[in-house]
Amino acid sequence: MAPHKIKKALAETMRRIGLPGAPATARWRRPTRRSASSRRSCWAAGRRALATLESTGEAGLVVVGRSYNIYDRGVNCDIPRKLRHRYGANVIPLDFL
Repeated sequence: MAPHKIKKALAETMRRIGLPGAPATARWRRPTRRSASSRRSCWAAGRRALATLESTGEAGLVVVGRSYNIYDRGVNCDIPRKLRHRYGANVIPLDFL
């Protein structure tokens, strides 16, 4: 769903439960700013990882999947850690690229 539609739906829902709609914009901006900042941090870490791989000539493996799968050790059977510690693989989550 487009961000402007989410913001509009949030404001409408708040009005229905008796809260002013204006604070909905502020409530929407805060988490989206944090999310964007987090995403930029991940991309910066990914750029640093790729630069390191390029400078060392090492290969890297990209872990692809939904974040609730690739970051949960129980769900992914701890495969990223095993690849790193057992085989020395350089593992990068897709979210970082």
